[in-house]
Amino acid sequence: MTLIILFNNIIKYIISIMAFLFILDIYGVNTTSLVAGLGVIGLLVGLSLQDALKDIIAGINIIMDNYYVVGDKIKYKDFTGNVISFGLKTTKIKSLTGEVLIVTNRNIDSIINLSQKETIIPFQVMVSSDTDTKLIKQAIEEIINNVSKHSYVNLKESIYLGIEKITGLNTTYSFQIRCQQGKEDNLKREIFENIKTTFLKYKISIVG
Repeated sequence: MTLIILFNNIIKYIISIMAFLFILDIYGVNTTSLVAGLGVIGLLVGLSLQDALKDIIAGINIIMDNYYVVGDKIKYKDFTGNVISFGLKTTKIKSLTGEVLIVTNRNIDSIINLSQKETIIPFQVMVSSDTDTKLIKQAIEEIINNVSKHSYVNLKESIYLGIEKITGLNTTYSFQIRCQQGKEDNLKREIFENIKTTFLKYKISIVG
């Protein structure tokens, strides 16, 4: 959409300039010398606005190569946040704690888009070893099904993994949830709530 607006504006300006020169030519104005003069002025203006032009070109490249869009979670150097604004000159990134980083597009040489990949979130739950293993599996599979309602959760690769380790009188069970990067923070909190309520429902006590 941004690129379409840019091209529309360029075409509009070109048509306006051509129409203006055509009208001047009708009234006998020497448009050849005028165009030559405008060319010199344009060159001077272009030299003085090199950085702005670099930003615009970089902005177009970001759009064409689909680096990111507004709403994506990205990592730029040591700063991680969501893209809240993207123009042809600058990109604004807002962190989870509220800081806003404004980056000129020409300086974005490399970024990591955390919204275009998937990540695996591992979970471990420790219970008493005398708890029925089948009951644990049933509870965990119910938790996985509960969060599968989200479109960003990959249900096929969100699985119950089984017993991770046995320590004394306790046994640790593990499972994993695969989801789109950038969604894991909120999803973790939701899954922890699901573990608490589901285990309570099955009368399973969590140890530790």
